[in-house]
Amino acid sequence: MPVAARFVVWAEFCERFSYYGMRAVLALFFAERLGLSEAGATVGVHLFIVGCYLSPLVGAALSDGRYGRFATILSLGAVNLGGGALLALAAG
Repeated sequence: MPVAARFVVWAEFCERFSYYGMRAVLALFFAERLGLSEAGATVGVHLFIVGCYLSPLVGAALSDGRYGRFATILSLGAVNLGGGALLALAAG
């Protein structure tokens, strides 16, 4: 198996773990920490899901039209990592 394929599989595993982990606790965060109603928390979770499914289109546009695939993957991966670290620090 090529090294690049291993990297892709590992990155996909981490991305899916982050997505489903966030989705599992996001409604509770909206309701308990932010004080939203159940309907408001549901809307927030659905907006998160829509954002997750639309963000690859933004990445594709940046990759194809501006920065190139490797720079886009590296920079947006760093943004993803920073966001996850910020959430972990805020939870503690």
